[in-house]
Amino acid sequence: MYQPNYETAPNQSMVPSIKRYVDNRISPGHFLTALFSDNLTDTFVRADETNAPLIKDWVTWVYVEMPASMVGSAEKVKQHLDSKCFYCRI
Repeated sequence: MYQPNYETAPNQSMVPSIKRYVDNRISPGHFLTALFSDNLTDTFVRADETNAPLIKDWVTWVYVEMPASMVGSAEKVKQHLDSKCFYCRI
């Protein structure tokens, strides 16, 4: 399975949440869920003072690094989260 290049994420403090989403199918929180769902309005609304100025960088990073099956619409995010395997339930 493809792994994003986490070292290039715009805000390194968000990487643990992204890894939990990718690897364990755990909801990443409101900001990242909006970002991964391609909901730009909610992404802006839910961004904190650190991530707000980085939204353009975040959008580019998601487009380049995240697997297309996990991002791009609310349906894709829901499908990824709902398809938890037995061993992924923590």
